[in-house]
Amino acid sequence: FLDVGLGADVKVFNRWGQLVYHVYSAVVSWDGKLNGQLQATGTYVYLVTFKDHKLPDLKGTFTLIR
Repeated sequence: FLDVGLGADVKVFNRWGQLVYHVYSAVVSWDGKLNGQLQATGTYVYLVTFKDHKLPDLKGTFTLIR
């Protein structure tokens, strides 16, 4: 769960570059699933873009642990 406080375009990609989560919201909550299937433990990449604000994009990685 992440509260970005402002409307943000949030994308999460797996290690093969496949988009596994996308939402435009102030609150972000990914349950670790893609099309109802649990995703593998491992490293994922996120990209957060604030469309209506002059804030820099946020990007990085996180580890999904089960």
